[in-house]
Amino acid sequence: LSKQDPIIFGVGRISAQKNFASFVLVARKVVDVLPATRFAIVGPREERTLAEELPVLIRELGLQRHVFLLGPRSDVPEMLAQG
Repeated sequence: LSKQDPIIFGVGRISAQKNFASFVLVARKVVDVLPATRFAIVGPREERTLAEELPVLIRELGLQRHVFLLGPRSDVPEMLAQG
């Protein structure tokens, strides 16, 4: 990633309540207009099925270079400060 690329973080557990599938669908629309934008999903995989479907959706939408699944992290405040 370039320091000039805007990055949008989604932070939370991967669950139906957090609805990261919608986050990915919005990412597709944003990237269509602002192709340098990157997205990162940070958090534990609470619901296995949703966690397995998310990378499939990212691939189907052609967002492998734009949306990153980072899993649980202990350095979220530092990541947000850099973003």
